[in-house]
Amino acid sequence: MSSRSDSLECAICLDIFDTPICLDCGHCFCKKCILKLQEIAKENGEKKTSKCPLCQTKFKQRRPWFYKPCVPLANLVENYKRQLIPKVEFKFDFDLENVPDDVLKGLP
Repeated sequence: MSSRSDSLECAICLDIFDTPICLDCGHCFCKKCILKLQEIAKENGEKKTSKCPLCQTKFKQRRPWFYKPCVPLANLVENYKRQLIPKVEFKFDFDLENVPDDVLKGLP
C-alpha cells in the first residue's frame, strides 16, 4: 500500500479501515477487529478488559453498539476509497443514419 493508505490501515487486519473506532489510548482499529480482539480476550479469561495491540494499554470491553465510529477518520477512508475507483465516462456516439429502418421503427 502507499504511504497515504498506510495511515488508513488497521494494524490488526492490515486492510483499509472498516468502521474505524478509536480506543481511549488514541489508537484506531476496525470495529470488527476490536470485537474479535475482545472475544479472544474473553476466551483467554479476561472478562472485563482487553489490551490495545499497539501499546498494550488496557481498555474496558464494551458491547458492540457502545463503540461509536470515528467520523473524521471514516470520512477520510471514504474519500480515499472514492479516489481508488476509476471514473468511467460513457460516451454513446453513433450515427442514426447508419441504423437500419426496421430498428428505427420501434423508436419514439
